[in-house]
Amino acid sequence: MIKQRLIELLTEAASQAQQLGKLPAVTLPDIVVEHPQNAGYGDYASSLPLKLARATGLSPLTIANDIVGLMAPTPEVAGVAVAPPGFINFTLKDDWLTQQVDSILMAGDAYGNIVLGEGSRVQIEFVSVNPTGPLHVGHGRGAILGSTLANVLAAADYKVEKEYYINDAGSQIVALIAHSMPAISSVWVLMPRCRLMVILVAIWLTWLRRLLLRRGTGFLVSPKKRQYPN
Repeated sequence: MIKQRLIELLTEAASQAQQLGKLPAVTLPDIVVEHPQNAGYGDYASSLPLKLARATGLSPLTIANDIVGLMAPTPEVAGVAVAPPGFINFTLKDDWLTQQVDSILMAGDAYGNIVLGEGSRVQIEFVSVNPTGPLHVGHGRGAILGSTLANVLAAADYKVEKEYYINDAGSQIVALIAHSMPAISSVWVLMPRCRLMVILVAIWLTWLRRLLLRRGTGFLVSPKKRQYPN
């Protein structure tokens, strides 16, 4: 990425200035490269000299000129200029920008991906709706944020596993069964055509209730998980 390349150029030039005695041997601050507010100043700008001035007591313009004078030529940059009170401005080459169009088209969906995670495994668990509670807007938001975060990490070379936990265990499920029996009875009376379904549901609930009473809920403590394809 071009911003990282410019940061490398600034770091190398500042370190060289320290080795030559033009700058005191202080720890270099975090170098930030961003678009200038006025496009007439160039494509990117850095306030590194202003930060170094506070640490060294030197004039920011002097620091900026010393750093620019030691910057090595690069195929991406057409020109580097110093602007008061101590900014370093970069202008990119037109032919280099033109070449980036071909690079973007060739990369396709992979354009912008970076090698940061180096294949490290990351697990993201999101939504995981309570099976005995209602769905709400927060679940939809969680689905969007979780999926987006997984895509960003995958683009950064992480091996992402997306999981949705089904917490169908414990006292909540027992309570759900107990509260379902009166509703089943009402359906039996009011909706005769649904009686076959009612019978099947009642058999399943009765079996599950007996199983829970006989074995307890300990065997269901560990929630099941469903893996989504990457």
